This record gives sequence, structure tokens and C-alpha cells, in this order.
Amino acid sequence: MDTKIQSQFIYIPIRGFNDQALKIDIASLPDSKELIEVLKAELAPLDLWLKLANEYYKQDRITDFIEVLKQVTDADLEQYYKDSKLDRIAMLNALASYYTQLGSQEKDKSKREEYFQNATFHFTKADRIDPHQPLTWIGKAVLLLTKGDYERAESNFKQVLDLAKSNNTLPVLPAKLGSACILFNQGNYIKALDTYQKVIQQNSNCLPSVRLGLGYCYFKLGRTKKAREAFKRVLELDRDNVEAMIGLALVLMNENQVPDAMKLILSAYQLAPNNSIVLNHLANHYFFRGEYNKVNTLGVAAFNNTDVAHIKAESAYLIGRAFHATQRWQDAIQYYHQAVQKNPDLYLAQFGLGQIHIHNEDYDKAILCFEQVLSKQPNNYETLHILGSLYKYGSLYKSNVKSTTPTSTSISTSTSTNLTTNGISNEIINKIKNVLKKATELNPNDSSNWFELGQVLESTEVSAALEAYEKGLNLLKRDGITPTLEIQNNIAVLRHQKGLLVEAEQTYLDIIKQSGYQLSQFKAINITSTYNLARLYESMGQINKAEELYKGIIKEHPNYYDCYLRLSCICKQQGDYYEAGEWIREVLDIQPDNQEAWALYGNLYLHKEEWYPAQKNFEQITENPENKNETYASLSLGNIYYNAKFSNPDKVEKYIGNAEQFYNRVLFKNPTNIYAANGIGMIIAEKGNLNLAGETFLQIREASMDCIPVSVNLAHIYVSKGLYDNAIKLYEGCLKKSTSPKEIETIMMYLAKVYFDANRFFDSKQTLKKAIHMYPHNLAIHFNLAISIEMQATIFLEKHQKNASETHMIIKELEFAQRLLTPLATTKPTPKLNFNPQKAKSHQSSIEKILVRLRTEHESIVKIEADLSKKREAAFEEVKRLEEEKRIRELELKQQLEEKLEAERKLAFEEEEKTREELAKNNASAIVDDDYKDGEGSTKKRKKNKKDQQEDDPEEHKKQKKEKKEKKEKKEKKKKSKKVSDDNEGDADEGDAEHQDMEEDGHKEKKKKKSKKDKKDKKDKKQKKKEKRQREKEGQVEGEGEDDENKEQDEHADQEMQDAKEAEKQKEVEDFFGSENEM
Repeated sequence: MDTKIQSQFIYIPIRGFNDQALKIDIASLPDSKELIEVLKAELAPLDLWLKLANEYYKQDRITDFIEVLKQVTDADLEQYYKDSKLDRIAMLNALASYYTQLGSQEKDKSKREEYFQNATFHFTKADRIDPHQPLTWIGKAVLLLTKGDYERAESNFKQVLDLAKSNNTLPVLPAKLGSACILFNQGNYIKALDTYQKVIQQNSNCLPSVRLGLGYCYFKLGRTKKAREAFKRVLELDRDNVEAMIGLALVLMNENQVPDAMKLILSAYQLAPNNSIVLNHLANHYFFRGEYNKVNTLGVAAFNNTDVAHIKAESAYLIGRAFHATQRWQDAIQYYHQAVQKNPDLYLAQFGLGQIHIHNEDYDKAILCFEQVLSKQPNNYETLHILGSLYKYGSLYKSNVKSTTPTSTSISTSTSTNLTTNGISNEIINKIKNVLKKATELNPNDSSNWFELGQVLESTEVSAALEAYEKGLNLLKRDGITPTLEIQNNIAVLRHQKGLLVEAEQTYLDIIKQSGYQLSQFKAINITSTYNLARLYESMGQINKAEELYKGIIKEHPNYYDCYLRLSCICKQQGDYYEAGEWIREVLDIQPDNQEAWALYGNLYLHKEEWYPAQKNFEQITENPENKNETYASLSLGNIYYNAKFSNPDKVEKYIGNAEQFYNRVLFKNPTNIYAANGIGMIIAEKGNLNLAGETFLQIREASMDCIPVSVNLAHIYVSKGLYDNAIKLYEGCLKKSTSPKEIETIMMYLAKVYFDANRFFDSKQTLKKAIHMYPHNLAIHFNLAISIEMQATIFLEKHQKNASETHMIIKELEFAQRLLTPLATTKPTPKLNFNPQKAKSHQSSIEKILVRLRTEHESIVKIEADLSKKREAAFEEVKRLEEEKRIRELELKQQLEEKLEAERKLAFEEEEKTREELAKNNASAIVDDDYKDGEGSTKKRKKNKKDQQEDDPEEHKKQKKEKKEKKEKKEKKKKSKKVSDDNEGDADEGDAEHQDMEEDGHKEKKKKKSKKDKKDKKDKKQKKKEKRQREKEGQVEGEGEDDENKEQDEHADQEMQDAKEAEKQKEVEDFFGSENEM
């Protein structure tokens, strides 16, 4: 008979009687021991055991519940029910899940661990029955989730969900809820929300806690409206749900509805006075009310009532914040530390802890705390602002950085031991820059950020630093705030460094003026600006002004040692080493332990190449490891020992070892010091490992491209390897960058040497010529130049083709080389002599031999070139004579052709004149006939004859024209006389005028006829000329093409002249008739 539950009874089938059962009232369940005896006796199905256990659990009879389920582990029952695998697994999982629940609620760690072990034991037994049972996976996942092992829990849930894709009967809902919970705790709120939504869609009647998860996802995603709806829905379904009250209270707090939120918190507190989340919210509320005792009480209760790490962290943070507010620094640190340990992502606790470290001046720890905050909140302005100011107080920054303002004497740019960023690693500098740049982006109106950024950049990026300072300055001016003298001084220094010398000078003078005193008063308030102004005058080359200010400061402030040291530097630059030493001694007389003065004194001896006193000065500095000049002194001692090997060959190994010790001493304190690293590279090269030395120098050069000593040493390595082109590029680059005369002199010597080694003797010679002009007192340059000239001459001797000018130039240079070597060969050898007099004498002898040979060759070459010159001159004269004869022949031929053409033109002209006369006669006869026929003959004939006459006889035409002009003048006079005549005479004149008008009309008619005829004649003449030219052209002899062309040009010119004459004649005729018409 099947087990059935009817109403409020459970029926246990009686074994052997299929139609009979034992009736158990659920409302009054017997003791579990009695019931277990019955179940065993009747061999009741295991699902009935599980249901009865579940009823005990519902009635809160936990002991009976456990006793019933524990029977599943009995060996006899296991054997009997071995085929009821699913029921056995279900009972084991139920018992394991109960232990999981107990463990999650237990405060005692040992008991909690015991519960978790019991749960694990029963899940393991279930796995042994069937390792692929999804319910077991889900139970184990919940246990792992409770223990905080999210990764393994997620794996178990995923196994169930993957299996469910191919099996729709599996219980996937618990797995999905568990997976959503893990996603939420991992901060993946979007996927968690999606999972919760799908669960609700698949099961709309799910428990309110599912919607609770939905609400918290919305809240974390900032969708407060949706979150409020979800929490309210949970409260509608379960009005005493504390978690929903807390969630809704959080939403209301974010919307600034604090009173309503606190009402919900208080309601939750009444329902669950031990709920840690509720207690934390109450503690936070009382903190803002200033009731710090209540904060501590509630925070401690919350901390003790939960084992959830992030809730404990929140409680510890609240307690620490209360102690922080009451200035109980040590207690605050303790609880802040607990909060961070429980939840490293709780950046508020890190922030508070950082503030306590600042109060305790533990800046390195403070920096670490705020960096942790920044990693979680990269755009948090307050953190960026604090870090921007805090970094410069950290040990990594403070122990290495030097003031960027030129208020210290700083030994000199050539002896500085600073790295590219004043000893601070690029990582630190970039970190500070990034923080401050982000702070200025988030709040560009905060001037303090700009000033902090400028201060960080001023040691590496002068232009960017000046820009940042000026932006901050403009913000202050906009707000009507007067910038501090320190800020103005920094701006002036940056302008000085950027080369804006005039602007920097004006800024310094403005600072002094704002103080209310005069520059000449040298008041203490202006002492830094006055000193910097003097440094500026040094840069501007106004040494007298600088000295005047330094001495003025010393007079008013005798203990301002920097001025003494600057005056020493000026004397050293002017070559007055004695006076330079006197200024340093004045400082040491006042303050014998002034390490800056000792360092400068040592540097002065180095400059004079007095190694022993330099060594003693630097050793005195190194006796005090805390001295800020100790690094420079150690480097200088390393260099002294390294250079000592050249003068003491027997002690090379010892000196190299001493140098290495000092270089390592610097690197131990500052691993990024490139000068010490450069020294180690030199030691490696000295030991013969050129490859490793080259790699070392390359790495250092990558860190600082502007470090000249490193580039020079790398060039030396290239020379040793025969890579001359690479070495030359490096030496030339160093020459462009260097500003030290001594350094430039040395590099020029290196460059000349590598040119010499590369057989580029001309380049070597040119480099040395330039060097000898710059440094005429360096006898080594004289020696090397003579050798370069000698080698170039030797190569020239092997040249097969030479000319006199080349040999002459080489001879002159060799003579110059001899003059260079003559004094060198007689120089007395000394330890400081930088050349060998004996070698100078030897080379002088070699040059003399070359000179003898070259002079002989030169004489021979000169004689040969003279003979060749005479032959070339004779050949030139012969060519010139032949060309002249040719020119004369061509002129004679041309003249003959011109005479011939002139004769032909004359003959043609005569024929043309004859033709014209015949045409004129014919035309005259035609005009007479026309005049008789028309009845107007006399007038037309006269005019026609006149025109013909003009054409036939130009002289006669001019005469006629003159007569007409005279006649016209007479008529004009006559007209004037007519104006004074009486009326009768006027009438008579009018009649004459009418007669004249009639005559003029006749003349016009004749003129038209004459014009037509002239055009026809002109056309006929042109045709005849054209035919005549054609005949002349056909009569020319072949081979006279050039003469034919000249002939055509002449004929064309004659034709133009003829046409011009005819046009002139035509114009004269027109003018004639025109004048008659006017008359």
C-alpha cells in the first residue's frame, strides 16, 4: 500500500497487511524514539521517514528531526534500503543542509567548524551512493557559499545548470538562485539581476527572498526606483522581512529621506535586535548625531553578532571612525586595521587609516593607504588632492629630491650627482604627475593642485611646470588673492631656467618691491629673492652686478654661506684659483664643518688636477654618511682612484678596486644613480669585458640620454670594437650638448683620435685645427695635429696623380707641422706632460724626409706643368688664328653676295620705274577721254593729272603741295577781310562760296574714282613684284642657303620700304585733296 498523507495524519503501512496502516496524528507526534521503533519494525519506506522528520522540523522539534534522519546512517538500515538510493540521498542531504544552517548561525568558531564538518560528512556519504546527484551538488554548493568559498560553490552550481540543459526534470531553481548570489557577491550585478529576473519569470510564486536579491541588484546598479519597488513588493509579501526594510531604508537615505529611512531601521531593530546590518545602520546614524558612545556600543554588538566578513568590516570601520572623531588615535588605527583586514575593498577604512598615519607623520604608510583608495576609486578628488601633496613627504621622494630653486650653491652642473630627475626614479615622478594631472582635470579651479603639479614638474619639465604655476597664479588673481612670495619666487626661478631672463629679473624685482624695502637694503625677507637675482645676473653674464649683490648680502648677513661659495665659483671660472680658495676658506673659518664648502674645495682641487688634496677633502665628507654631499664625495673619490691608475701602473689593480668600492657605495644608497653606474661600467671595461661594459653603458644611456660621460664611455667601447662611425656620432652628439670648456676640449681630442683611427686624417686634422684655436695652450693638441698632417702627407705620397697646387699645400702644412713639433721636441719631460718629446723629435725627422721628397716632386711637377702650359698656349694661338681666317673669308663672301643683291635690286627698280611711267601715260590718256565724255573735263583732268604727277614725280608733288598751302593761307586771310566787308560784299561772297561748294563736290567724286584706280594699280604692282621675286629665286645657285635667307630678308625689307613709300604718297594725295576741300 502506498504511503499517503490525508488531512493531518500520516499512515505507516503495517508489514504483511497490505490494507492496514498505523495512523499518526501530525499535530501530536510521539517521541522520535517510539516512532523510530515503529518505522523500523514495519520497514516503512524511506520517503515516509523523511516526511516525518520534516514535520518534526516544522514543529521546531529539532532533536527528534535529527534522530529520525540519523537513522539513515545505521548499517542495518543501509543494507536493507540499499536499493532506495534517492531516498537515502535525500535524507543525507537534508541532514547535511541542517548542519550547514547551524554553522552559518553559530558565533563560536569551533562549534561552527564542527557543524560544517558534519555537513561535509553527510554530503560525502550521499556522494558515495551517487556522485552525480544534482541535489547533493546543490547542497554542497550552499555549504561552500556559506563558508565563503565562492569559486567552488560556483563550480557546483554550474554543474547542475549544465546538466539541466539536457534534463528538464532537474531542480535548477536552487542552482540559479545560488549562482545569482555568487554573482552578486563578486560584484557582477548585471548578470545577477538577469538571473534573478529569469527565476521570477519561471516561478512567479517564489519566496520573497528572491525579490530581495532583485532589489539589492537594482540598488547596486543605481536604479533606485526599481530597487524601491522590489523592496516594497517583498514587504507586501512579508511585512516583517528585515532585509527588505534595510534595503528600502538605504534607498530612502540615498534620496535624502533620512527620517523615513530611520523609521524602517528602528522597525527592523525591533524585529531583529541582533541583526548586524541593522546595528551598523543605527551606529552610522548616531555617528552623525555625535553620540560616539552609542556608535561604539552598536558597532561592537554588530561586530560580534556576525561572521560575514564585509559586515564585520563595516562594524570595525564605524567603531574606528568614532575613535578617530574623539582623537583616540591608537584605538582608531586598531579598528581601521581590522576593517581593512576583513574587507580590503572597504576604501573608507583605508581613507581613515591614511588620515591617522598623516597625523602620526608616518607618510609612507599614509601614501600606501591612499593609493589603495585610489585603486578602488580612481576619480576620487579628495584622495588625488591628498596624494598630490603627500608624495613629496614620502621617504622615496624626500631622501633624494633637491630644491629646484637655485638658492643653494650646488657644486656645478658638470659635477652634479643627480639622476635625470634629481635622484628620484621616473616611476615615482610619473606617479605623482599622473595623480596631480588627474586632480587638476577633475577640479581645474583649485589653484593648490596647479602649484603642487608645478612643484613636481619643475625638476623634469620646466615648461610644463611654469605653465602649471601660471595657471594657479591666474586663479589666485581671479579670486583677488595675493600669491605668496614663495610661489612668486618659484615662478621667477622657472622663468630663469627656461631662459626668460628679462621676465625672471622683473619678477624678482617685483617680489622685493612688494616687501616694502629696496634691493640695496638687503633685508632678510628678500634674501632668497636677492640671492636668486644674483644667480640670474650670472646667467646673463652681468658678473659685476652678481658680485655686487653677493657681497651686499654678505655684508648684511655674514652667515649666508652660499654667497661666499658663489663668489668662489665665479673666481674659478675666471681662472683665479687662489681667490676662489680664499672665499671657501672664509666659509670654513666661520663654520669648519660646512660640507658644502669642503665639497666645493675638493672640486676646486680636481679642476686643478691636484688629486691628493682633493682626495683628503672628499674623505672628510664621507666620514659623515648622513651628509647630503656624501654621494658626490664618494663618486669623486671613485673617479680619483680610477684616474690614479694612469700615473701608478704598478697599483692599477688596487686603485681599480678602491674605485669600484666607492661606486658600489653610492649604488647601495641609490640604485638609480647613473654616475655610479657609469663608474661600474668603466670598471667592467677596465677588466676587459667590453661586451658587458657596452651593455651597461647602453642601459644607462637609455635612462638618461643627456648624460655626457655615459655617452663618451659608450663611444670608447665602440672605438675599441672598431665601430668608428658609431663612436663618431656619439662624440659629435656630446660636443653639441656640452657647455663645459674643459669637457669640450677633451671630447674634441677623442673625436680627432677616432677620425685618425678610422684613417680619416683630413677630418682629424680639421678637428684639431679647430681645437688648437680654442685651446692654444694644450700642447697635446699641437702634437696630435702635427701627426695628423704627417699621416695625410704620407697617404698623399702614394697618390699617382698630383698637381703643383696640392703638393704646395701639403708642403706648407708639413712646414707648419714642423714648427709645431720643434718646441715640443725640446720640451723637458714631466709627469704632467701630455705628450712624449722623444716621439715629437722622431716625427719631426719623418716629416723632414717627407718634405725632401715632396719638394723634389713639386719641382718636377712644376716643370712638367710649365711645359704643358706652353704647349696649350701655342695650340690655343693656332686655333685662334684659324678661326680668324675663317671669319674673314665668311665676311668677304657675305659682302660679295650683298653687292650682287644690290645690283639686282637696282635693275629691278629701274624696270619698275619704266613700267610705272608706261602705266602713267596710259592712265593719263584714259582720264582725258573720260573728262570729254562727262562734260566736266577741265576739273577732273586737272585733279587726275595732279595725282599722276604726284606718283611720277615726288619732288614736283612737294612743290605743288607747298603752293596749295600758300594758296590756303591766302584764302584764310581773305576770309578775315570779308568779315569787315559790308552786306553787299557778304552776299557776293556767299555766291562765291556756293560756287566753291559745287567745285568741292566735284573734287570728291573725282577722288573716289581715283582711289579705285590706285587700288587696282597697287594690286598689279604687287603681283609683278611677286613674279619677279619668284624668277630671282629660281635663278639662285644651290649651296647658298644662308645667302638666300639673307637675300629674302633684304627683299622683304625693300618691299616694306616700297610699301611705306606708296602709303606715304597715298597719304599726301589724301591730305592734298583734304586741304582743297577745306579751302
